[in-house]
Amino acid sequence: MIINFTTPINNASLQVGDTIYVSFIETLNDIDQQTTNSVNAHGVVLNIGSSWIESSGVDPIDEGSFITFSKNNLANTSGLKGYYAAVELTNNSVRPAELFAISSNTALSSK
Repeated sequence: MIINFTTPINNASLQVGDTIYVSFIETLNDIDQQTTNSVNAHGVVLNIGSSWIESSGVDPIDEGSFITFSKNNLANTSGLKGYYAAVELTNNSVRPAELFAISSNTALSSK
């Protein structure tokens, strides 16, 4: 099943093999929204496009549903591995920004 979005997917951590979860958002009035108590596993990510996800799920997803995902625990069980990491931080705002802290959980890969 293809899940289409009206805006580009801007989440670098979403990858093939992640599990997609869906929760329907119920509108209570013009201002407040509330999610239902049910969060259902939809399927596994098979492919990712700029504004769509191909899923192994077959159940239709209602427009306006809240979609989230979890990582595959077999492939994503630790932090960064190795001896070297390069990080590039970009401020896409027209206003200045301050960076207060940056951190990472790392593990040596050849010990």
